[in-house]
Amino acid sequence: METKDNDIIEREARFVIHIPSKHGLPDLHLVKENLHFQNGDTKPNLRWIRNFKRPFWIENINTRTYKQKKEIESLDRLMRYDCTQSELRDKVAEALGVGYSRDHLKKLSNSPYLYGSEISSQAIIKKMYKDRNKTHITPFSVMMFDIETDMVNGTQDPIIMTAVFRKEIYISVVKDFIKEISDPEVTLRSKISQYLTEFVSDIDTYHLHFEVTDDTVDLCRRTFKWIHAQQADMLGIWNMDFDIPKIIDTLKRYHIDPASILCDPSIPESVRVCEYKEGFKKKRKANGQEVPIDYADQWHTLNLTASFYVIDAMCTYRLLRLAKPKESYSLDNILNKELGVRKLRFKEANAYVKDRWHVFMQSNYKVEYMVYAIFDSLSMQLLDQKTLDLSFTLHSFAGITPFSKCNSKPKMIADALHYYVLDKGYVLNSVGEHIDHYHEELEEGEVDESEPDVLSLTNWINTLPSHLVVPGLPLIEENPDITTMIRGMVYDSDCVAAYPNCISILNVSKNTTKREIISIEGVEEDLFRLQNINLCSGDVNSLEYGNQMLGLPTLFDMLEEESIS
Repeated sequence: METKDNDIIEREARFVIHIPSKHGLPDLHLVKENLHFQNGDTKPNLRWIRNFKRPFWIENINTRTYKQKKEIESLDRLMRYDCTQSELRDKVAEALGVGYSRDHLKKLSNSPYLYGSEISSQAIIKKMYKDRNKTHITPFSVMMFDIETDMVNGTQDPIIMTAVFRKEIYISVVKDFIKEISDPEVTLRSKISQYLTEFVSDIDTYHLHFEVTDDTVDLCRRTFKWIHAQQADMLGIWNMDFDIPKIIDTLKRYHIDPASILCDPSIPESVRVCEYKEGFKKKRKANGQEVPIDYADQWHTLNLTASFYVIDAMCTYRLLRLAKPKESYSLDNILNKELGVRKLRFKEANAYVKDRWHVFMQSNYKVEYMVYAIFDSLSMQLLDQKTLDLSFTLHSFAGITPFSKCNSKPKMIADALHYYVLDKGYVLNSVGEHIDHYHEELEEGEVDESEPDVLSLTNWINTLPSHLVVPGLPLIEENPDITTMIRGMVYDSDCVAAYPNCISILNVSKNTTKREIISIEGVEEDLFRLQNINLCSGDVNSLEYGNQMLGLPTLFDMLEEESIS
């Protein structure tokens, strides 16, 4: 039965891409939808939203009786403004009365009178779709993708690309790689049945699409032409920080605009976006020390105007299991853990590992190597069918927050809180840039009374150091009086995502805080910091708190007193 647009009963949003206004073009949002029809059919669709207006709020002039930021403000004390996401910085500056300022939005957000600017237009659009779609919540359609690069000739150019979507297997290979093989497709089909039936019993029911391409650029072009035609919601890649930069860099080296291949062909060239952004690879600790971020905890994004959202399946797997201990996040290890299988191996290459394995296979067992490449994508599909990470869980986990930001728990909570407080007649304050002072610099000796005294935000990681619990063991034979830092029985309990969960659980906010203790006469700051943190743990630390803060006798003192009496 043919479906018509007027038969659409609901539109289900998959993701939203923002295309900022430039060169006289309008502000645009591209929405990947799943259309639901009266007859029960569904169809993927790309929908354009032109010059979408999003709100922000400014405190009324006559109610600006405070200088510190509030957390929320009542709507009846605010003026609402609407603008496109592209106009937001300029409109905020104008509304704050500093229209001449060239400061970026974060710096303008230092103002205590700006509200509601933090939430993105993408999140607002997703919320609108969610409110209108009351009945249809369907899993994401997920395609898995992988590439193999030239390890023999030293070019490192992609030579094989594979993708698996539902019961469709796609593989493309550059012709130079298989030039000595007389009938590669027939041989490949035979090898697929030989090696993959063990893992997929119905492998013969899969439809194989095999293409031989002229060169690596043609490889990219034909592969993504096929990928675009499938209209999947997500394109999953295991460790995309290898595949995507490799494809983009290769295309640029051959003077090809990556957007011309990676973006959906239906999108006009003037509004195509193809921007890869690496996740943070280092973080700065409270003491200023920089430490590397584990590769599975990095969150890379590809802002791409396409019918699919490119997602790192490895980082997603880690993100959805933050409460569990870290492990090796190689595809080989996760497949073994979840499915009891490994990446494809061949006895002829057992003597080789890592790069040498790839060189040997690409030189001597080319068809088998192609089967290996197919199984990389196919095994990721089998993995997601079990875990449902990409097809269902990530979408539920992120809520209205764009996938590019859903690795930030504070951002997700802020997006959800925006509508929670809005329903109650309030708006969240905007977050300014993280600098120590945004006031004018003080002259030497001048006291800054614009901010109240507060505790420093540094040196808070000092709770329960081991030397407060039990001394180390005397293990030095030559001098048994020296205690070491080695202990025989230890226990460690790490808090996962303590911030902002701890704040939420304890209901800590400016509205629930009457006074904040910044000093206690007769008690050193380090001591009351430590003990007041431990006060949150209730009876676990009550004895130590009474001893240290209230001067109560210790259990040993009480035993000694009892023995005397």
